Amino acid sequence: MKLLSTLFIPFFINATFVSAQKTIIDSLAKKAGIESSAKNYLSAIKIYTQITEKEPTDSKYWFYRGQAYMMVNDFKHAEPDYNKALQLNSKYFDAYLSRAILYFNLNDAEKSINDYNQALRYCSNESMNVFIKTDN
Repeated sequence: MKLLSTLFIPFFINATFVSAQKTIIDSLAKKAGIESSAKNYLSAIKIYTQITEKEPTDSKYWFYRGQAYMMVNDFKHAEPDYNKALQLNSKYFDAYLSRAILYFNLNDAEKSINDYNQALRYCSNESMNVFIKTDN
């Protein structure tokens, strides 16, 4: 019995830590979303930075921070965040599309068109509904 508890205690401790970490990240993400909605982009950037430090393998937080940088016209910092999001998720439609917009704003037509074409490869029907209005 002692051997069993010795084996399972680290598992339960780790599961508790992971659960607490997820709760913290979820709380921070909610706060960052509120800040972004209120157009407090610099505050949102700080919060997304905290999240990416705690959860560096989740592409969506890199993407969201890139979006916040775009909203303050900080293309220099938005680009590496989009790059990281795409490194973590090579089929990330929104990251390709946003990076295409970034390159368009930087007057780099070739990169913009390349990313736009990549975005089209990975778009879903739901994503296209943003661009195509139907009467159905």
